[in-house]
Amino acid sequence: MIPANKIAFVGDLHLDTTTPSSRVDDYSDSSLAKLMALKNTCLLRDIKIVVLTGDVFNKHDQSNTYVNRVLKVFREFKENNILVFSIFGNHDLSFERMDTAERSPLQMLITSGLVVHLSTEMIKTPSYSVQLVGLDYPDNPIPVSDLPQKGTINILVAHRFYNYGFNDPYNLTTEDCVNLGYNAYALGHDHIQYDIEKTQFYWVIRPGSFMRTSSHLYNMSRQIVIDVIDFKGTEEQPQFVHSREIISSRPSSEVFSSSVHQRREDRDITGELDVLHERVGNMLRQMEVRTTGLDPFKVLDEICTDPEIKACVESYLRIGGYERNEESILG
Repeated sequence: MIPANKIAFVGDLHLDTTTPSSRVDDYSDSSLAKLMALKNTCLLRDIKIVVLTGDVFNKHDQSNTYVNRVLKVFREFKENNILVFSIFGNHDLSFERMDTAERSPLQMLITSGLVVHLSTEMIKTPSYSVQLVGLDYPDNPIPVSDLPQKGTINILVAHRFYNYGFNDPYNLTTEDCVNLGYNAYALGHDHIQYDIEKTQFYWVIRPGSFMRTSSHLYNMSRQIVIDVIDFKGTEEQPQFVHSREIISSRPSSEVFSSSVHQRREDRDITGELDVLHERVGNMLRQMEVRTTGLDPFKVLDEICTDPEIKACVESYLRIGGYERNEESILG
């Protein structure tokens, strides 16, 4: 058991060596500076456990130079006795398959010992135990009733939407949360920042993405935060005390280009892209592309007409080893 009474939940980091087209700063430098600000906040607030909710990296291919810089920052967490846990998000994997994790940048952090892959971990507070259960993006959640051991408090950390409006297979509904039986759900994947939802049966913790990868409206005014849970009370009457800590970051007018800032796009390309990633991934799995020979680019052409989004998804397909053939180009 790990002794601690506070846990900080951190949304999608989306670390990346490449600067998004909408930003004018050096994204790689900004992301590392933000990580250092997170470490300093943990030291200031005496937080010894940090839990990352997946999508630690923005894409599967990162330069060795950048990954080494990330390793150096996480080494500072370890040197200051801050333990960092993480699960795998969809951006950490190729085609949402855990068998690709071994060649991912996140796995390099885990192999280094600076980040711990969260499966199940028991945290010992002064009065009772808190069990953290990690759910990697493509896996299925285990109900509390089926866990080998249980804490006084049980928290599921998952890279999932919550009550998402679209028909998404990686979505937790209210009914799911009740049936699974956890006391709290700490969720990544949705970049938007939400107030903690407190129901009769459970809490939902969604701090939003840690880095702003797009210039959409929800990124223009929000602050970057982490959600901290302080565990108080007794084993008979455990209590959650929540605080939202602001992480130092520059205003949107300084990191996004003025033309994008003035345009203040209403359509969320990132959101549309996530949905398309899901749909393409699901189709590939269902149709068994690698054995049937079906061209995934034809599938993409049928479901997407926006050239900007299509180009992004095509890049996503190529990372996974697919190439558009002549017939699909002509057709």
